[in-house]
Amino acid sequence: MDSDPGSAPPAPGSPQAAPGDLAPGSPPPGWYPDPYQPGVLRFWDGRGWGSVAQAPVPLARPSKAGHALSVWALVLGVVGVTVPAFICGALAINRLAPGERSRRTIAWLGIAFSAAWVVGGVAYLVTRPAASTSGTFSSGQLSVGQCVEVPSPLPTTRPQFDARACDASHNGEVMNVGRVADATYPGEDQIAAEVKSMCRADLFA
Repeated sequence: MDSDPGSAPPAPGSPQAAPGDLAPGSPPPGWYPDPYQPGVLRFWDGRGWGSVAQAPVPLARPSKAGHALSVWALVLGVVGVTVPAFICGALAINRLAPGERSRRTIAWLGIAFSAAWVVGGVAYLVTRPAASTSGTFSSGQLSVGQCVEVPSPLPTTRPQFDARACDASHNGEVMNVGRVADATYPGEDQIAAEVKSMCRADLFA
């Protein structure tokens, strides 16, 4: 809508041009500030004022909150914090104007990364091999999540462990599988301390 004509239409009561004629210097037809009612617009047809007035259409202001939420959605989605990323992305899309395409794209990307993490996690859970619940295994054959019967006393060399179903009686569960770096053997106490540290970290993670 026109709001800044080259020259304003004549005020009410001024001589009007005859139908079909435009007075010299008269602005083209369009919506202009209403001389009758300040704060609204009235249509000027090139010869006179129309009978219909309307409020001016406010310009949409960029949403600062929407901008911030779209960035957070992308950051959280990339690092795999899926639920907050989904929430931030949905809120950003709801608050951003349709014309803010770049910001809306960022929010959608955050949601897409989150969805990829979820799909990947489900695929891993579905396809990962189940830990064996029967048989005897050496320490190097055990896998995370496996429940076992730890012999007592524990042999100092080549201990063997009987696998158990985790819902059956057992006295041990594999929390971590690690490999000691090739180096001078640090001693049993140091090995025990490192193993305890790794297992404790996974147990309380």
